[in-house]
Amino acid sequence: MRAIRVLLIGVAAISVTLMALGGVAGGGTPQPITVTVTKAVTGGTPPAGATYAVTVTCAATSGGATTASGNANFNGPGGPTTVISNNSASGNHPFCSVTENPNGGATSTSITCVPNNGGFAGQNICDANGNFDSLIISPQTVTVTVTNDFPADPPVIARFTG
Repeated sequence: MRAIRVLLIGVAAISVTLMALGGVAGGGTPQPITVTVTKAVTGGTPPAGATYAVTVTCAATSGGATTASGNANFNGPGGPTTVISNNSASGNHPFCSVTENPNGGATSTSITCVPNNGGFAGQNICDANGNFDSLIISPQTVTVTVTNDFPADPPVIARFTG
């Protein structure tokens, strides 16, 4: 009988803990989410008229329905541009994805997502595909930098005739 009571108390304690954590992950108190985008260009000169369109989408679950999104368009280096800024329950925007299309003809593109606060401040939390979990920071404030690399410009060779 005593063993059953101890077991029930243990189950109750675990249930309370899971409910508390579920409140944070499943909704909780509204928290601001702000995502800003900065564009950087490295290497050689981009083609004339190059444009860059960056989209950030966030969903309550990985691959789930979009709950917040925003776009930023650039003609070259620039930013920061705020693409998402709203209050939502902290669990409503944990998974965000950053995409760029077009990329201005760049040979490669890299994306970093750096929280401005919290335990991960100053660290890149994006994976190689531009995805990040915004629930690990609170309030949710992230600066995204999309960097496009272009081939080096060909050397200029001066020729003298005479």
